Amino acid sequence: MKQYLWILPLIPAILIPIDCILPYYLAIKSNQVAPIFPYVSDAASYSPAANIFSQIMDIICISVTIVGLIRYKQVNYLINEMINKQNDEINLKIIKSLQKSNFITLISSIIASFGGIMVGNFRENELFWLHIFGALSLFSGFAIFMFVQTFLCWHCYKQQLINYKTLPISMIIICIMLICFLPPFLYVTIYSVSKIGLDQFLNVQYRYFWPKNEIAYVEHIISTIFEWILINIASVYYFLLAFQMKKFGKTRLRTFYLI
Repeated sequence: MKQYLWILPLIPAILIPIDCILPYYLAIKSNQVAPIFPYVSDAASYSPAANIFSQIMDIICISVTIVGLIRYKQVNYLINEMINKQNDEINLKIIKSLQKSNFITLISSIIASFGGIMVGNFRENELFWLHIFGALSLFSGFAIFMFVQTFLCWHCYKQQLINYKTLPISMIIICIMLICFLPPFLYVTIYSVSKIGLDQFLNVQYRYFWPKNEIAYVEHIISTIFEWILINIASVYYFLLAFQMKKFGKTRLRTFYLI
């Protein structure tokens, strides 16, 4: 079964876009939000979209935690191989840094999963601030996981610990995209909220059907589009992580054990 562990990251990779699109379709069909263009959580505020969103999100979060644990064990195995090969002072410093980074990826995946469960189960039209806390945990956890995991993959290539023919360029590009999209998303979101006021923003009927002729409408649409992009960046990253884990399986399967 170990040779198929790389399939597990495909679960969040596939389910993340589904969890965006399916509730959106159901919400539009039921006229619960404006077609152009709601936040993902806004589209998943009412049944049946909310129920489906919650169930899929729970599956995503469970799989993200499992993938985080498996990847932690894989990288820990590679670090132990490095220890057996090299023992000079500089490399020991690198090893210590890699061990800390590997632990950070495990914790960040758990934080992201915890935040995702809160997002899925605390609807923003009912428990707004708990939902926002979950969203912040989800986004920050995913961001830290992606950056640090890319750093680890880069070192796996540099130290020739696994059969990497090239640097993890795709992962690096995804991290650059995250850096490019996250600040504008935060800026336009804060700007649109500041223009209409927090009380008006918390008015779900206003936010779900934001009038086109009202102030900050364009910024609101840009914010929602950026949110969709950022969420689905995580989906692409897990596709890439699946291929990284598949490479591990091909080269280390005989001696790697989940203990």
